[in-house]
Amino acid sequence: MASITASSVLALGWVSGCSVLYDLETKQCSADADCAALGGVFAELACVDNLCQAPPVTGCESNAQCIDGFGDTFRPWACIEQEPDGVRRVRECVELTTTECPTMLPLGDEDDLFLEILRSENPLILAGTGLIGGTQLLDARLRNYDLALRELDGIARGLPSGRRVAMIGCGSLFEDDEAALDREMDHLVNEVKVPGIVSSYIAEDLQRVFNEYGRPAQTFVMSALDSDATLGAMQDDGLIWHIGPGFDVIAHAYAPLFARTLAHLGIAERTDVKVATVVTTDNRTLLLMASPIEQPPAQYGLAFNGKTVEENANEGNYLSLGINSNETSDISTQLEQILTLLPNVIISVANQQFVLRIMTAVEAEWPTSGPPKPFYLLSPANFEHDALRSMLETNPSLRTRIAGVNGAAGTNTGLTDDYVGAFRRTFPEADPGDVNYENFYDGAYYLLYAAAAAGQNIDNGQSLRAGFNRLLAGPPYNVGATGMSGAMSTLANANATIQLNGVLGPPDWNTINGTRRSYGSVWCIDSTRTYKPDVLRYVANDTDPTQAGLMGDFDCFDFEPAVSP
Repeated sequence: MASITASSVLALGWVSGCSVLYDLETKQCSADADCAALGGVFAELACVDNLCQAPPVTGCESNAQCIDGFGDTFRPWACIEQEPDGVRRVRECVELTTTECPTMLPLGDEDDLFLEILRSENPLILAGTGLIGGTQLLDARLRNYDLALRELDGIARGLPSGRRVAMIGCGSLFEDDEAALDREMDHLVNEVKVPGIVSSYIAEDLQRVFNEYGRPAQTFVMSALDSDATLGAMQDDGLIWHIGPGFDVIAHAYAPLFARTLAHLGIAERTDVKVATVVTTDNRTLLLMASPIEQPPAQYGLAFNGKTVEENANEGNYLSLGINSNETSDISTQLEQILTLLPNVIISVANQQFVLRIMTAVEAEWPTSGPPKPFYLLSPANFEHDALRSMLETNPSLRTRIAGVNGAAGTNTGLTDDYVGAFRRTFPEADPGDVNYENFYDGAYYLLYAAAAAGQNIDNGQSLRAGFNRLLAGPPYNVGATGMSGAMSTLANANATIQLNGVLGPPDWNTINGTRRSYGSVWCIDSTRTYKPDVLRYVANDTDPTQAGLMGDFDCFDFEPAVSP
């Protein structure tokens, strides 16, 4: 904790002409309790100069005073209002960055635009989480937040209320270190008192920290990731909204992709096809995603050998294997089972450990006298993984045995091109794949526009929730620089609403559980080892899921039906 009342700070003044409630006595009180004892309108007043007056504010007066008062003008401090001392308001200097939250945004061209914003009049401080920590202060997620903040400050100079916006950048994955996550949330919610967060917390962590910290403080959370059934059903006071759909919905793309894979391999009509599915069992989101795969075809499940998954499992042609996220866990049994079955297709509904350990070992240990090596259907968590990049460098042809599923991107190619262009101009040093994280860009924009629509007084996340509800219907505006001035001008009218379209598409939310309505798509890797998202898009048929399909141009390699051997 880094908060302190600056010793040089003088108490703020007050205007007695409006706040004093005179009576015939020249001395109303000698202590605050005397005002409380008078009751009525006196109860919330403080005893100042023996008169009951509006309580003064003690402590620091401005962020600039805090920044300058501690001798290092680059370290971000803010003057944060604390719990009142009785009826008297108290402000303290709080250092905004910590070990778990080491980054301030926006950076700007000189990497310190946030300091200028903090010194402005009454800036709004929000938070965003990414995969940072240790010596890493930026990643794809925080860069996308940074881009949105730079565009807001550069074009609109902040919100219609005149408030400029800064953001604290924090980590989101602390492995099994719950104490680090607690320190982060305590800092953001209880010390800095941010009213809103763009979240990249996994489902289990989001549920816990919201229940323990977010809901008591009424913190608004714009989750850049996907929802699940538990998150959708939890009591969140309308404060959690998800950019992505549930992983169980994204999983609907597996069945038609699997059918196309069997046709591509020329084994769709055989009766001896073998399949293995590997699931990360300690990741609730991925475990939920695996469920539809093993259901009957009428419930989005797989079918092969003319049978359901359950029937194939009973006949020894299907394996469902669990692994966990611990990189040192024993996977020898799972690997042995795969190399005994020698499946034609291996489906990953797993995190990076599948690529790091299972896939790497299968490729290395597959028997030379066995059938062709398997085709892999990978999960959203395997998209653009560093270990997979390394495998492709030593074995480029592996890409012709890989396709994966993910949440679908938006269909507005012009908006996507604008986003990609702006990102690459702003961050030329970034990995090209970082532009595939538009869900974080959208998440930042929905949070920023919720603040714009909330007006001057943002007491807590419920103010942002009210602002967010003004973004769901009305004249259409897109995220990004183009149209921002018009959108902000419209939102300046307290009665106006807009439809804020993200890069991922229009604001089509289930307003009951905060889950986005969207489906899955297919990604692949081309001959230059470039990851290509959305080469096929899932087209739903809710009446008959067996008639659902994939539309698009799969142009990474020849993925057409082969002649059956």
